[in-house]
Amino acid sequence: MQTLAICGLLWAAAWFWPVAESGASTVSKTVTLQLAAWKGQASIPLEIQGDWRVTNQQGNEILTGSHFIGRLSLDSAGANLGAWALPLSSFAIRPRGNHALRIGDRWYDGVLQVVLQSDQKTRLPSAFDLRLEIPLEDYVVGVLCGEMATSTSGTAEALQAQAIASRTYALWRLSKGRDFLRDDTTDQRYLGSDYHTKAAQNAVHATRDIVLTWQGDLLPAYFHADCAGHTVDAFDVDFVRKATPPLAGVPDPNCATRGQWSNHISASALDAIAANRGVGEWVQRVEAARRDGVGRWMQARITGNQGMLVLNADHLRTSFGTPSACWTEAEVMADGSFELRGRGYGHG
Repeated sequence: MQTLAICGLLWAAAWFWPVAESGASTVSKTVTLQLAAWKGQASIPLEIQGDWRVTNQQGNEILTGSHFIGRLSLDSAGANLGAWALPLSSFAIRPRGNHALRIGDRWYDGVLQVVLQSDQKTRLPSAFDLRLEIPLEDYVVGVLCGEMATSTSGTAEALQAQAIASRTYALWRLSKGRDFLRDDTTDQRYLGSDYHTKAAQNAVHATRDIVLTWQGDLLPAYFHADCAGHTVDAFDVDFVRKATPPLAGVPDPNCATRGQWSNHISASALDAIAANRGVGEWVQRVEAARRDGVGRWMQARITGNQGMLVLNADHLRTSFGTPSACWTEAEVMADGSFELRGRGYGHG
C-alpha cells in the first residue's frame, strides 16, 4: 500500500501501477492534444524546421518540403500551406525532427493534425482546429511545465508526484471515450517544448508509466493550485459518480492562510449570466444553497427576475470566473453588481 499527497489532496490506499499492468493498458500511449488558442482561427503563423511531409487521412504522402515559414490559411477551396493548396477536410504535417513546429510564438514537438471546420450555412471552410499528436510521456513533461514552477530547487519529489497525477488524469480522461485532450485548464495546462525544463524531464523519467489506480481502475486524479485549507470531497461536487475514499476531502494547513481573493462582477456580467442560464434579464439574489464543513459553497441558488436555478460548485467557478468555488462572502450591491470574496485556486 502506498500513499500520495499532492497539492493538499491525499490519495490514501491508492495503488501505484505501471500503465501496462493497470486498467490503462488499452489506452494508446500517444496523446492527441487540441491547441485551444488556435481553435476557430482562419489564418495561423507557422514555421517548420528541417524536412517535413504532409499526409492525408489515409496516411498517404501528398506534399514534402524543407524548412517552411509562412501561414496556414483558408480560402473557399480549403487550406493553404503558404502557396501550396491543400483541398482536404483534414491532413497531418509531419516534421522529421523534434522541436520543429512553431505555431505563433511557441515551439512544439510531434505531428500537427489539421482539421477544417465549415460554416453551417455556406458549408465552406471557415476555421481550423489544430491538434498535436505527441507521446504520452512528452505530454506529461509539458503539463508539469504548465502546471508547476519547475525551476525551483528542492521540488523533485513534488514534481514526481505531479507527474503521476497528470499522467493518471490524462489516461483516465481518455479512457472515458475522449479522443483528445485540451491544452488549457479545461483538462491540463500544457506548454510547448521551448518551456520544457530538465527538472520536469527528470521527474517524468523517474515515474515513467506509473499511474494511480483504485479498485483496479484508473483514479480520477483531480488536482488544484490551492485548496484554501481543506480539499473538497470529489463526490460532493459531482466529479465522481460514487464515493471514492482516495478523493475524500482532507485538511491541508499549508494552504490555510494563502490564496485570499476578491472578485467584483459587474451588473452587466450578472445580467448575461441570468440570460444565459434562463432565469430572466437580471440577477436579484445569489445565496448559498449548500455548504461543506469548512464553509465552501457546494451549491448556490441564483434568483433572477423570471426564475431560479441551483449551480454546483465547479459550475459556480466557471460561470462567475472566480479563482475557486471556495466563496466566503457574496453580496449583490445596490448598483446591481456582485461582490465576492473567497480563498484558494482551482478545483480545490
